[in-house]
Amino acid sequence: MKQPEKRQYWTSVIEKQTISGLSIPAFCKANDLSYPTFHYWLKKLTEQNDESQHAHTIVINDDISTDTVVLHFPNGIKAGAACEPNPGTNQNLVAGTAMIPSGAIYLVSGVTDMRKSIDGLSIIVADVLEMDPLSEAWFIFCNRGCDKLKILFWDTNGFWLYYRRLEKGRFKWPKPNYAGHIQLSRQQLNWLLSGLAIENPKAHQPVIGKQVR
Repeated sequence: MKQPEKRQYWTSVIEKQTISGLSIPAFCKANDLSYPTFHYWLKKLTEQNDESQHAHTIVINDDISTDTVVLHFPNGIKAGAACEPNPGTNQNLVAGTAMIPSGAIYLVSGVTDMRKSIDGLSIIVADVLEMDPLSEAWFIFCNRGCDKLKILFWDTNGFWLYYRRLEKGRFKWPKPNYAGHIQLSRQQLNWLLSGLAIENPKAHQPVIGKQVR
């Protein structure tokens, strides 16, 4: 099959997956398709389409406080940025940003080879966890020494891959479980990145079965 024919074929396949309502891993399994090949053509065709379209608009909201700017990305992800005055121009400069997850957060339990990059980690999400790496969910991986961590997630038309290496200390990585993943809250993610256990005994615990009288 020549390149134009392949492009036409995979364009049709990707359109069928979109119409089907199935996740990409489920669609590939149902139609006996290779997930890595599907992902390759999805990325390739998306990049080609982006070249002929205008860039997405990023809305900047700086009304929250005098010290904070929030960037609203097209897929709902928000980036909070601390600002400080620039004496030369009387404008605010972004001092640093921290992405805020807008979807679910999954800790991939067990040990992951940190040599894996976007393709290798996305295959783990699709084939091992049977989840969709192209959703808005964040997937967190850790090495055997618990001093290296990667966060993978999809944003509009491409992947983000965060990499954190500790020079001192270890992440409190939980033991592997049967499901292969643990869903975290944003608070638990902050605990994990701060070197705390995700089940912090000093935190307030949820009240179950309480009724209003």
